[in-house]
Order: sequence, then structure tokens, then C-alpha cells
Amino acid sequence: MTYETFLKAAEERIKDFLPESYQNKTVAIESVTKNNGIMLQGFSMRSGKEKESVPVLYLEPFYEEYKRGREMEDIWQELAELYDAAQKKIQDISIPMEYEKIKNNLYVTVCNAEQNSQRLRTIPHDIQEDLALTYHCKVSLFDGQGGDIMVNNQCLNHWGISKEQLRADAWNNMIKMTPPVFFTMEETMGQLEGKYSLEELSQKKSRPIEDTGTDAILYVLTNTEVNSGAVYMFDEELMARIAERLDSSLLILPSSTHEILILRETEDVDVFDLRLMVEEINKDVVRPEDKLSDEVYRYDRATHKLNVIKEQDYLQAWQIKME
Repeated sequence: MTYETFLKAAEERIKDFLPESYQNKTVAIESVTKNNGIMLQGFSMRSGKEKESVPVLYLEPFYEEYKRGREMEDIWQELAELYDAAQKKIQDISIPMEYEKIKNNLYVTVCNAEQNSQRLRTIPHDIQEDLALTYHCKVSLFDGQGGDIMVNNQCLNHWGISKEQLRADAWNNMIKMTPPVFFTMEETMGQLEGKYSLEELSQKKSRPIEDTGTDAILYVLTNTEVNSGAVYMFDEELMARIAERLDSSLLILPSSTHEILILRETEDVDVFDLRLMVEEINKDVVRPEDKLSDEVYRYDRATHKLNVIKEQDYLQAWQIKME
């Protein structure tokens, strides 16, 4: 069964597994644009009412389960149960009317500005080099899951606040909600390989940056959830502390929207090779919706400025490499 056939089957069968209250609604397969212009398909149930709030359940993961051999009847049953639970919860995930009720759930993310240019037209954002900082609100979804709502220009108008206030509140709250964590690459690999207990991991995540070892070659900066943590590369106070700890200006590799890699700037570091490495990782490892940039960035310890390494810097590195 092709994916298109699977979508058609979902549209035709899902009502058979839903309660009577859904039988007069229309099943719609909707395309939703995510980060970097990635399109995902999901289904919704609509009654035709104006300004109707309905959930959309993405179908790609369920198609993958079908390809792995899961029975179709089981898939439709789970989708129906998830949708019913989501619909009952929908009122709780709408943005509240009052700003005071949501400002403690705000946070900041970063994305590629060019690949999200269409979406950026309708949302408050800040451009930093080739990247854009955007603002979101955490919400409680269904089945114990969490999600977010992107803050758009209509939200600002409705709340009667400025982008400057939104920016300040989102940064202040995020540092409390999902604070940054700074690990050596060796420690990060140790977490993935299960070398640490939960207690040890918790202690490492809560330690000050000043307690991170300084003898490593490569470091990882993210947040406690390892989700949308790359934005901390734009926390000026944090980056200054890291540069002070490592006693160097910094080279930054955008591993994904969730984390960045940091290494000291030294004479023997070849920025040309670093950029090739970033491009290769983005092509072969990073999911398209999680890609941040192919660029390499430099944080200047003296000026506290973060910039993309320019083309002439790569050309100079390439010329030296060829000598």
C-alpha cells in the first residue's frame, strides 16, 4: 500500500472506529507546514462551524508502523482513541485570552531564516545572521503529551504587548523552564550508551558551566529536555561564560535545532573542513525538519559577538590546505 492509498483509507475508515458524535462530521486530510517547509499530513474531523478548533493527528508514524507489519484495524482503533481524547482536550490547548495566563509558558526557538521565510511573514521574530528566533507557548495536549503553539502577529495584537516584551518574557521564562546544559562530547556519548544512572545524569544537567571539564576537544550545548536547545547560542551571558571557561573564542557547529557543538578556536582548526563536516551531517544524519544551517559560526571572546564565518575565511583556509 502506498502512502497516498493509506491516506485515502484513513479518510474512509476512521469514522467506523469513532463514537456516534463524530458521524455527522467530515473527515479531512490536511497538510501542515512544519519547520524548514516540511509538509506533514494528518486527519481532522470538522462540522463546518466557523472558527472551529479541531486537532490534527499526523499519519506518517502510523504508516511506518503499517509497513513494519502492524494490522490496519489496530491502527484505525488507536487513531480513533487518540483523536477522541484530543478533541475532548482541545479547549485546554487554545491560547488563553489573557497574556498573564500564558506568559510563564513562553519560550524561544531558532530556525533557518531562508527555509522558513514564508512562515516568518506572519510571526514576530528576530533575525540573527542566517537564522531566525521565534516565540512559542508550551501547551498540555492529550494522552500525557506536550506540544506548543507558535506565537503569531495576531496574538501580539490581541494581547496588546510589544515584541520586546514577548522576547524578554520568553527568554526569562525559558531559562527557568528548560535551562541550558553544557557537556563534553564524551559525557554526551556516555549518556547515549547508558553509562550514567538517572541520578548521575540529573547532577550533570544541574551543574554550573564552570564545573565542566576543560580538557575536551568538543562540547555540546543544549537544554535539559534536549529539545529546541540550539537557541542558547544566542544567550550572550551564557556564551561569554563558556568562552571564559574554555579560555578561547569559540567555533560553533549547528548540529540541529536541538543542540550545537562547540570547540575552541585554535590555529590548527580547519574551518573549511568543519563546514564540509556540517554539510555532510545535515545531509546524512539530521532529519530535514531539524536542520538548522550548513554554516559554521564564530563567537568572539573579546567583542562578545557571534557571526557566520564568511566565504573569504573558507577560501583562505582552503588555500592554506592546498599549500
